[in-house]
Amino acid sequence: MQPANTQTLQQLLAAALGDRKRIKDRLETIDAAADACRVINQPRQMGAALCGTLLTFERGSHQLVVEDNPDAASLVMAALQPPKMNGTQQQFVPGVLFFALIDNHVALVQSASLRASGLEQHLAWLLRDQCWAIGPDAGIALVDEPKKATKERIRKSHVKAVSIGRPFMNQAPHTAPDGSTVQLAAGQARNVAKLAPDPTVLSLIKGFMGDDSYAKLDIEDAVFDGNLEVWLEIRYPKRSRAQPGDTVRLMDNLGIALRDQEENTVALQLADGTTVSGNDLKISSTIPLRSVDGVPNIDAFYADMTTWLGELIRNKVISA
Repeated sequence: MQPANTQTLQQLLAAALGDRKRIKDRLETIDAAADACRVINQPRQMGAALCGTLLTFERGSHQLVVEDNPDAASLVMAALQPPKMNGTQQQFVPGVLFFALIDNHVALVQSASLRASGLEQHLAWLLRDQCWAIGPDAGIALVDEPKKATKERIRKSHVKAVSIGRPFMNQAPHTAPDGSTVQLAAGQARNVAKLAPDPTVLSLIKGFMGDDSYAKLDIEDAVFDGNLEVWLEIRYPKRSRAQPGDTVRLMDNLGIALRDQEENTVALQLADGTTVSGNDLKISSTIPLRSVDGVPNIDAFYADMTTWLGELIRNKVISA
């Protein structure tokens, strides 16, 4: 995000958190019943960075557990109520996201249940709807920063072809002829087709083939045992000897924009014959999260994230 005014995202968020020191003043409810909540917890200024933990919880939500009994024929499942501690009601936390923010650069560690989009939505709610720090029609977009060397390499050599891939099929439930779902025993599972073609992919294929040829495939309601991949390649016509400047810029911009895709679903072929893979388009690293009795050591993790992000800026891996 590049704020429209002269303040950085870090300055805007620091001011908002400073004005709303109590949780109740910055707690976002994300369902109609006001039970599901989202909030920035434990904000810290760590050196040059503003760090925080975005977490979600739902009041009264139970945690599913199962008994650990290897001798049983089947395991009994139950639900645990959130406990009280020192007289204060606790809540289970299904989603956590850690972030470090320097100016307009954000390093984040996301979980399966709380992604970068959740942070975007919460920042927009806090800065726009609660603090009026950005315009009423403004939003927040956190966009993966490409490696500076990769970006320069693309601009210098230019993109010759872009390949984008995705699975051909999605997991599908096995159904009986009457349409009801069939429960399978363990020994039967390997003999039953479980994959169905993705409707988006089928629409693309249909657009290329035409209705009559597509109908002969008879695959819309089919299920399969194995998956396939579909790859879309965008390139210059083979007989084209020269490319106009606007199409060259389009290919370069498209290649850089695909940094937000999963790493193994993008490949760029450059005019110099080299290939840029998806993991070259985005910046990532491994930072260990240490914990005591399952509780994360937040300050140590914040410090490691701040160090990593600061080094990227100082070493000009990303633009300052």
